[in-house]
Amino acid sequence: MHGHSVLHAQAQREEELMPYPGTQSMSRLFEREEVHRDALQHTEAGHHSGGALVSEGGEDSAATPPTSFKAWLFAPYITMEPDRQPGNPHTEALGLALEAHRDGTEMPLVHGVWGAELRKDIFRQARMEQWDADEPIHVSYEMRTEGWNRLRDSLYHAEDEDDHFAALWIMHRAGMVRGIRSHARTERQREKCLAGLAALSLGEVDLGRTLLASVAMNGRAGAWERMTSAYTLGAYAAKEQDADSALGWCVRYQQVLDRSAVSSDEEYAVEASRLHRCWAMVPMIRGETRHMIAEMDEAQEWASRMGDGPVATVTRCALFESRAKEHLQLGSLADAEDFATRYVRLAPTFSMSYMCLGKVHWEMERYDLALRDYRNAARYGPPMTEAAWYYMASCLEQTGAKAEAVVDVHLAALDVDPLGIAPLHGIIQNTLPGSVLRDWAETQLEARSAA
Repeated sequence: MHGHSVLHAQAQREEELMPYPGTQSMSRLFEREEVHRDALQHTEAGHHSGGALVSEGGEDSAATPPTSFKAWLFAPYITMEPDRQPGNPHTEALGLALEAHRDGTEMPLVHGVWGAELRKDIFRQARMEQWDADEPIHVSYEMRTEGWNRLRDSLYHAEDEDDHFAALWIMHRAGMVRGIRSHARTERQREKCLAGLAALSLGEVDLGRTLLASVAMNGRAGAWERMTSAYTLGAYAAKEQDADSALGWCVRYQQVLDRSAVSSDEEYAVEASRLHRCWAMVPMIRGETRHMIAEMDEAQEWASRMGDGPVATVTRCALFESRAKEHLQLGSLADAEDFATRYVRLAPTFSMSYMCLGKVHWEMERYDLALRDYRNAARYGPPMTEAAWYYMASCLEQTGAKAEAVVDVHLAALDVDPLGIAPLHGIIQNTLPGSVLRDWAETQLEARSAA
């Protein structure tokens, strides 16, 4: 359960930002009048959103904003309003995207793929399942904010290519991957890239790779869609331990990265740092430790040349996480703790930073500290909320806590993930034969094993 690898972090949870040339179009997206709102009000009535019937609503029927801590933490993710709120880096990046029209700053693009289930986890844990839609039109009329309406208007009626792409990009950031698959125009390279990322997120690996390979091999040097595609393909090849294929895509990524095509030295430093972390996957697979360390050192050197903006911050988060796990592999626990601690300082409301530090403290046998880390991960997740609760129980066992306390944590884990298997084993191990809880856990485990 504790086997988190550098590779997994690179392939599944890259939270980096990169500018794309569509800022002015995004400004138009949010400035445009909602000429279609009244016309669509009646035609969209009757759709469902998370099981809630869509009705024709007005100001009086507007939904009450979510009030739970989880809902507040992910508020920009849920409401799609162009207001940045403090909280999880997922929502911070989305808020940054939606507010960019205010000052004309360059828009960010997030690299990497989160599983399609993460979106559902966020809404479920925020107790806001009625917001769980695959595309804007599926959100009930009375629950739509102005941000939703503008997004929908651009998605369905935009004639400008940049406007349509901007709407798809926001859907990508919000995890509306099925909607992207429905609306992406794959004859356009940028939209084909988003369609490929959506396919990977949905588990359609062959289709995703086909789309991304087409993008990576065509277009102009320095285009974000080419760099994103090449990197993602390299990361997935590394995940499958295919060093030769990973090397090929790293070479392609290096060829696409053109200093003259990026807007600034800081932007180039971001991409160069990511490129060297991509290169580090190859010697890692081949067991060439010295070369892996050299590539990671180079990645850190480039990271030192970045500024202090949100793009640089998220890039450093990815670097610190990778370096912490690299040093764990090498057995350098003090160095691993240093990088994981720096990761937490940069992302104090991101569950994965605490999962990383918790793993280090577990390996150091500092179970009291690991318990604190996993408690924070559970507090600020998803992702990884279920695993955080399970690891909390493991830490309690190591610290000699009473069995009742351990069982309570396992029960909390099942509240978050009702289909969990490991917490059932934990309950069985910490209850007496014939007890009500043990009988229930054994029955549940037997039923799930049969299924």
